[in-house]
Amino acid sequence: MWLCSPSSPESTRRLAPVVFIIVMLAFLCTTVRVAPAGAAAAAAQTGHADEAHNPAAARTDSLIDAAVSAARNDDHTRSIDLYRHAAESAPDRRPEIALPLARELTWAGRYDEAEAELALFLDRRPKDREVRLHRALNFSWAGEIEDALGVYEDLLHDSPDDLEASLGRARMLSWAGRLKESNREYGRVAAAHAGVTSAELGRAQG
Repeated sequence: MWLCSPSSPESTRRLAPVVFIIVMLAFLCTTVRVAPAGAAAAAAQTGHADEAHNPAAARTDSLIDAAVSAARNDDHTRSIDLYRHAAESAPDRRPEIALPLARELTWAGRYDEAEAELALFLDRRPKDREVRLHRALNFSWAGEIEDALGVYEDLLHDSPDDLEASLGRARMLSWAGRLKESNREYGRVAAAHAGVTSAELGRAQG
């Protein structure tokens, strides 16, 4: 029961503060609910804008993806062409592209071109293990046994327990006809890495 008529001036004066508080609370609740959605929408719009203003990056990614796909299908020539287009479109990403491109060049028997890519990368990061291992492999496939052996020995100088480098060195010694040294290396690997069947196989083939 109202103490006075709701339509009276007295009632209006009494209700005004209450109405004001209710309105402010409603406004604050709406703001809290809407702000995150608005921020998310703004962020999404910014992301789309970044993509729209950087089509070159999207094209480079597309070229790299296509190169990977071609490599999986053993289409090495196409993969090489795609990687090179990607490197041309984004020179700053050349180091990222160098190793997969070099691998494809090696598979295609284009050893000198692979070496050029690897050397370019190693000028910037001379201690990169993965690239050095592939350089040794590329040398070995090209018949440059001493060069391959030198790379494996450099790797072992930096990391004496490197299994791949040890096996690579043993294999190169065998290919070079240095069978006693090869057998010793395989024996050392077998002793240091129990259960490495590749070492025992190499010893037998030596």
